[in-house]
Amino acid sequence: MRTASDEISVNVRSLSPEEGRSAGLLEWPSIEKSTDFSDRYEQGKQFYILEGSAQVRVSLYLDGQELDNFSVNTGDLVTVNEPCAMSWQLSGEGRKRRLVLLTPTYTESKLLLGVAAASILSFSLLLVASGN
Repeated sequence: MRTASDEISVNVRSLSPEEGRSAGLLEWPSIEKSTDFSDRYEQGKQFYILEGSAQVRVSLYLDGQELDNFSVNTGDLVTVNEPCAMSWQLSGEGRKRRLVLLTPTYTESKLLLGVAAASILSFSLLLVASGN
């Protein structure tokens, strides 16, 4: 287990494919990234790296002073123990520059709202078209 600095606690644990499967991690919703990204995370947030690798910088806030950095690879489980910001720099080039994260909570809220709105609109149009 790798642990970030004393000020911010982020644990990274490497799991075998069988451990990930038996822990139910493969059932979590996925997020696919092909560019570097940064975000803030609350205590308890978890990510399972399904595919790819990245260098992760940890700070108290976005674009803040780096407190720690570590690498993640396929099969790693990342657990945020204290609120922090993390900047993810993806490894690889071109089509190989891809990171697939599994997380127990859906974090792409803008996309989720768009899909929900489109679904409601489609259902409404079907009702109108059927004459009800």
